[in-house]
Amino acid sequence: MSIMEEPCFDFLRTKKTLGYTVFPMTRCTYGIVGHSITVRSQIDKFTVEQVKAAVDLFLIDFHQFLINMTEQEFQGNFHITYMI
Repeated sequence: MSIMEEPCFDFLRTKKTLGYTVFPMTRCTYGIVGHSITVRSQIDKFTVEQVKAAVDLFLIDFHQFLINMTEQEFQGNFHITYMI
């Protein structure tokens, strides 16, 4: 999540302007780990389908970004430039 937080906000909030509140989160409930991305958007600006499509696009691109990371970058979480 620490690697995802800034790119998620930048893409979904800044670039796609989906809503002011955008953040990824990790939860552990009864030993089950889950991840979510929260986007609070105005219904008169974007449909649920548009928000979901933007989140899906971010996740696909971010997955590729993680695949291309070196082990050293992943373990150290060095200052990494993420571009979508």
